[in-house]
Amino acid sequence: MRVDAGTSLLLHAQAHEDFHAETAFQAVVTFLRRYGCPSILTFDRDPRWVGSATARDFPSALCQFLLCVGVQPNVLPPRHPELNCYVERYHRTYKEECLFVHRPGTLEEVRNVTETFEHFYNTQRPHQGRSCDNRPPSQAHPVLPTLPALPTVVDPDAWLQAVHGRTYARRVKSDGRVSVDGADYYIKQALAGQLITLCVNAAERCFEVLQHESIIKRLPIKGLQGQRMPLDDYIALMQERARSEERQRLIHLRRRHLQAR
Repeated sequence: MRVDAGTSLLLHAQAHEDFHAETAFQAVVTFLRRYGCPSILTFDRDPRWVGSATARDFPSALCQFLLCVGVQPNVLPPRHPELNCYVERYHRTYKEECLFVHRPGTLEEVRNVTETFEHFYNTQRPHQGRSCDNRPPSQAHPVLPTLPALPTVVDPDAWLQAVHGRTYARRVKSDGRVSVDGADYYIKQALAGQLITLCVNAAERCFEVLQHESIIKRLPIKGLQGQRMPLDDYIALMQERARSEERQRLIHLRRRHLQAR
């Protein structure tokens, strides 16, 4: 669901059998193609949006994409639904006035009743929010501001600036390596078992490896593209990364399930 915070308009709703990192990414791209790029996009800490909820690795494919097209991802802190009140309130209305009334039994029925309710919600249902003054959102706000379109060419590494100075603590493995965001970096075999810190230097596009607050080496960050690319090529690249994130999430869930048995 996408609800505009200023007008309470429901802008976009999609029904899927299973929302995961890739379908969530596709939904956001569809939304931005249609409406343009807002300055900020707010969402919760669901792993399908943010990847690692612990920020142990780099931002998710979705967050990287948003940063590279000029949209600031606003990831809410856990257990604070009031900070996303527009969406939370719509979810309640949608359940009580649509799903619980029509009781759709198939995905196609869900899509049909959702589309009908979206039109009713925006054009006929009085909204009690201050910005609407008991009028349907589309009557209170018949024209939305024009937003910048997605850029035609993207710097796929622009997201790195957002994590400048971020640190990643790792314990060196027996082969002298550590892993960050799925990539291995060789530190030093003599440091096996010891704790080191990798600090992002966005300007140099490298990790500064620290031990006891002293820089012991610098390592180029892996996975960067190094050149600008057409939007569609960039979307395909990030969609594949979102697909990989989903595979890793499922592997992690299976491991946890086996450990709990």
